[in-house]
Amino acid sequence: MKNLSTVLFGFSMGLETGWTLIVMGGASSVLKLVLLWQLYRARLVERFAP
Repeated sequence: MKNLSTVLFGFSMGLETGWTLIVMGGASSVLKLVLLWQLYRARLVERFAP
C-alpha cells in the first residue's frame, strides 16, 4: 500500500519531477512481490517434500 501511494504521488507531481518516486516505488513493489512469491514457493516445496 505504501509503495502504491508513493507511485501515485510521483504521478501527481508529473513525470518530469516525480519520475524518481515512480521508479523507486515501482522497484520496491516488484522486489517485495518477488520476495513474497519465493517465500510462498519455499513453503510449498517444504510441504510436499518427502
